[in-house]
Amino acid sequence: MAKTVDKGDDDVLDEKDIQILRQMFAEQEARMDAKMDQKIEASENRLFAYLESKIEPQIKLLAEGQQALLEKMAPKDRINDLEARVSTVEHIVTQHSKDIKKLKEAI
Repeated sequence: MAKTVDKGDDDVLDEKDIQILRQMFAEQEARMDAKMDQKIEASENRLFAYLESKIEPQIKLLAEGQQALLEKMAPKDRINDLEARVSTVEHIVTQHSKDIKKLKEAI
């Protein structure tokens, strides 16, 4: 004997009807999932195409510009050497200025 569900009317759903409804809902859900998967895949493809055509070239340009700047910059050890030499020259100029001032005062 099949189970029945009483809807309160004369219409009664038996287990077979319920199984048919479950099957219909499962099929509808599968179709909706497939459509959603297609839309997600299409969206991903558009996103990848955009990234590849718009963003990637801009990143490459930035990297090339950065590389050009790095090539033009003096190496850090060269800068450190120049800073030391400038400091020495500043010290000598200061000392010479003091010596010149003393000589002028002596005259």
